[in-house]
Amino acid sequence: QFARLETRRRQMPGDGLIASITCSSAPLEHELDKIRAQIALQAHLDSQNPSQAPLDWDAIEREVLDDEEVLVLYYSLGQGADHVWLLGADLFESKRLEGSDDVGALVDRFHRELDPHDRPAKSFPADALGSLSRILLDPVREHLDSKSVVVVVADGALSRIPFSLLPDPSTLSEASPRSLMKSHAVISVPSLSTWRVLRRRSTRKRPRDKRIAVVGDPVYNRSDDRLSSREGLSAEASGGGGGADRHVLSQRLHRLPAAGRETQAIVTIAANSAGSKKGIFEATGLRANRDLFLSGQIDDYPILHIAGHADIHPLYPEFSHFVLAAFDGSGKPINPYLRVYEIARLRLSADLVVLSACRSGAGLTYRGEGVVGLTQGFFAAGARQAVVSLWDVDDEATKDLMTYFYRNLFEKGESAVQALRHAQLEMARHPQWGHDAFFFAGFMVQGDWK
Repeated sequence: QFARLETRRRQMPGDGLIASITCSSAPLEHELDKIRAQIALQAHLDSQNPSQAPLDWDAIEREVLDDEEVLVLYYSLGQGADHVWLLGADLFESKRLEGSDDVGALVDRFHRELDPHDRPAKSFPADALGSLSRILLDPVREHLDSKSVVVVVADGALSRIPFSLLPDPSTLSEASPRSLMKSHAVISVPSLSTWRVLRRRSTRKRPRDKRIAVVGDPVYNRSDDRLSSREGLSAEASGGGGGADRHVLSQRLHRLPAAGRETQAIVTIAANSAGSKKGIFEATGLRANRDLFLSGQIDDYPILHIAGHADIHPLYPEFSHFVLAAFDGSGKPINPYLRVYEIARLRLSADLVVLSACRSGAGLTYRGEGVVGLTQGFFAAGARQAVVSLWDVDDEATKDLMTYFYRNLFEKGESAVQALRHAQLEMARHPQWGHDAFFFAGFMVQGDWK
C-alpha cells in the first residue's frame, strides 16, 4: 500500500502545476504520513515480539479506532529513540519524547513519596507528576484538547503511572494545574492486539437473569469471630490439629474492617436500582472461597467484584493470587489462594471485573504485552474490563470510592470508565479523603473502553 501511494506521488505533474494540485495532493500526503507511522510502529512491535504475526491495521482502525472522541497513546521507551504514537479515527502519527530517560526515576520517586504515613500532610508528590506530564503529555497536547477519552498503551515504568492524575499539559503553568481526569476519561490497555480481542467480546450473549456477583471479606484466620463463634468446629479450626497453619500467609492476614461494608453497600445499590435482589450473588466470610471460582458458580455474571487481600509475586507473576477464605463451612483449613494460572483457566463471561485490593494491577512487565499479573489472568479467563489498583489502597477510602462507583454504574447507567472517573472526582470533594489523591486515584480501568 505504501509503495502504491509513493508511485502515485511520483507520477504527479512537475513544479509548474504544483500550486494547482496542492489541494488534491494533501489527502495523499496525509495518507502517506499515516502509513509511515504504521510501518514504524509495526517495526517496533516486531522488535518487541518477533514471533507475533503483524497486526491488521485496517481491522484495528475499523474495530477499535472507530470513535472520533478517542485518542490512543502508544508509548515506546528504552529503545534508544523514545516515541509516542498517536492513533485515532483518521489519525496515525508519532512524536519524539524529550527527557524520557528520567521517566523511571520520576516514577520511583512518585511511589516512594506516595504513602501519606511517610510524608508531611498535604505534600502529595505533585512535582514528579508535573515532570511526567511535561515528558509524556505535552508532546500530544494539541490532540488532547479535541478528545474526551484517552487510551494508554504502555509497559515498563509507565505501567505504574496513574495517567488520569497527571496534570493536563495546558495547565502546567498555572498555580494549581488541573488533573487529566477532570476533562478526560482515561483507560489503559496492555497491547493493541489484546484490545482487539477484548472489543470482540462485547457481542457475547449473557443470561439476562444475572447482574453481579460480589465476593469479599473472607475469613483468614482462627481469631476471626465469624469462625470462632461457630459451633461444632473441627479440631484443626479450633487450634487442636495445627493444620490451619499450613497456609502461613493467610494466617498472618487480618480482616479488612471496611470490606464487609463495601460488599453490603454494592449489593444494596444493585438491588435498589432494580427493585429486588434477583440476579445478585453475594459470598462473604467462609463462602468467599477458592472453590466458588473453580466450580463455575459465578462464570455467567456480567460483573464480578472481589474485595480482600491480594499478593503479587515479585518474580513469577503466574503465582500472584487473591487470598480467599482459609476455612470451609465446618471450620476445616482449606487452600485460600486463587492464583493467576488458575484464574486464566476460568470461563468467565464478565464484561467487568473489579479487583478491590492492594496493588491488584501490579505485576511483571513483558515487552510488547504490558504488565502480567492478576489483570491478565482475568482477561485470559474472558473478562473485557478490569478495575485495578496501582498501590496499597486505604480500606475505608476504597469502600467509599466503590460506593460512588457502583451508584454511577447502576443508578446513572454510566460506563465503567466514566463511573470510576466521576467517583474519583466525587472523592476529590470528600471532606475526609479529598485533601490527598492517595486515597482515591490509585484505581484505574484496564481493557476495552466501551
